[in-house]
Amino acid sequence: MKLWHFIVIGVFLTVLYFLLPWAFTLAVIIIAIYVIYWVVSKILMWNTPPGKRIKHGLLKAHLENKYGKKEGDGLYKEFISELRKKGYR
Repeated sequence: MKLWHFIVIGVFLTVLYFLLPWAFTLAVIIIAIYVIYWVVSKILMWNTPPGKRIKHGLLKAHLENKYGKKEGDGLYKEFISELRKKGYR
């Protein structure tokens, strides 16, 4: 995130704190859940060996370009399920 994102979030939370305290609490909980999700996803990525990582965006784009949107999406789902059974993430 860029600096101005944090500034806008800070101003938004400040306004919520004074106008709607319950909404401020809800916003803080949502931000905390997002931060926890982000940290866990990074930890899982670091724990996956480099040879076992799937580049989902590249694989899906390649299959959709080669076979079309509908058929490529179906092949992508099949490939991913087979690769996950083999230990790839």
